[in-house]
Amino acid sequence: MLPALQVGGTSSANLEHFADLLTAATSGDIPLDFLSTHHYPSDPSCSHAEGPNAMRAECFTLDVLESAAVAKNASLPYILSEYKDGLQGGPGTGYGGQHGDTAYAAAFVTHTLPLLTSLDVVSWWTFSDIFEENWMIGRPFYGGYGLLTVDNVAKPAYRAFELLSRAGIRRLDHVAVEDPAPQYMGESTLTAFATLGDARGVGDDLQLFLTNFGPEEGTSPKPWVPSARNVSLRLARAPSRARPGAPSREGRVGAWPTAALLRRIDDNSTAPLAAWMRMGSPSSLSPTQLAELHAASQTKDTWLPLVIDGERATLQVELPAYGIAHLSIAS
Repeated sequence: MLPALQVGGTSSANLEHFADLLTAATSGDIPLDFLSTHHYPSDPSCSHAEGPNAMRAECFTLDVLESAAVAKNASLPYILSEYKDGLQGGPGTGYGGQHGDTAYAAAFVTHTLPLLTSLDVVSWWTFSDIFEENWMIGRPFYGGYGLLTVDNVAKPAYRAFELLSRAGIRRLDHVAVEDPAPQYMGESTLTAFATLGDARGVGDDLQLFLTNFGPEEGTSPKPWVPSARNVSLRLARAPSRARPGAPSREGRVGAWPTAALLRRIDDNSTAPLAAWMRMGSPSSLSPTQLAELHAASQTKDTWLPLVIDGERATLQVELPAYGIAHLSIAS
């Protein structure tokens, strides 16, 4: 027997038999190295589908955290080895939808993952639309599970992970969203989290991730009418140094830079699906068309003005429905 071989499970769908395996293994004195499972917000077994958690994304998060607590109580690593924003068509709508090709999936990522940082492994299903389970479809966009199309064009969800991969390892816990106009069942559709530095732990640049996320049609008993939100941010701690590439010190007031670096993900700014549809939805792409789709999928760097008032700074940004704004402010 290989001493390094890890044995665990269940890798079940729908969180099924997760605790059952642990109970059976414990009663049989069978050692386990980890517990694993699959879950989607479109799964029918959500145990929090009523009341304030009726939005399936919130139900998904609560169920995953409950199963993770089972693993933690058993002192076992927890592996969510398959998840995404929902199967084709989304919760309640069956197959055939394309939400995974749009900014909806990206917004699900930045809305949900900050709530799951206590998990040991969280694995998106799947990396590419080249997918052999039941079908092999060659069209560039067909509502597949992947972060990349069959032609390797990055979807908005891929760009969401790309932005998150740059986030600092020092998370700020005191970021709050004050929303005077909640948009869904009395709750805000805006979420935010912030980090300091970069992914290597270097520097003190402030990174803010803002998301305007609401339930997709069919995911909740009360539909959300997607709408843009105007967000005002107030920053109270002044950075002390300029970052290379930021506006020069001559363009700064006191210790603040004059602008924040902004990268957006939404169906207007990172929209390869819309670009493909404007082409007439071709089943195969010419080199020129493929280059156009790659360009349409990229996030673009822009600068958002900061309004300085002594040691405080404010900025404003509009977030489309299912939109993400990643803001980086130089230290």
